[in-house]
Amino acid sequence: MPVPADAEEFTVDYDPQENIEFIADCSTLLESGEQIDTFTLVALAEALALGLDFRTGTGITMGKVPISGTADRGVRFRPVIDAEFEDDAAFDDPGTALPMLLTIVTTADYPRTRQRTFLLRVRQQ
Repeated sequence: MPVPADAEEFTVDYDPQENIEFIADCSTLLESGEQIDTFTLVALAEALALGLDFRTGTGITMGKVPISGTADRGVRFRPVIDAEFEDDAAFDDPGTALPMLLTIVTTADYPRTRQRTFLLRVRQQ
């Protein structure tokens, strides 16, 4: 699947050795009073080929979060690069923007399904 030219890139780069969280703001996908009911987040082929996955386990919560004081309008996640790829030249400065596809289903009376591609720049820092 080609990466859309208007895919939103996170403003903070991710170092492959870090364990930090990111939040995908979905406010522009939602109407007034609407929230995220369910979501899926998947790394696209280009990202999988360089070892992108999402952390899970004890103390790590991937989930819905408030944006600007309004509940369930964003998605929190923690990326991880497979150890085999942590030192890959693709992550040398300026790094590589890895695509992920976020699909949300809304709380509207007739639930809507929305999708957006986000880019996570992975760069050795």
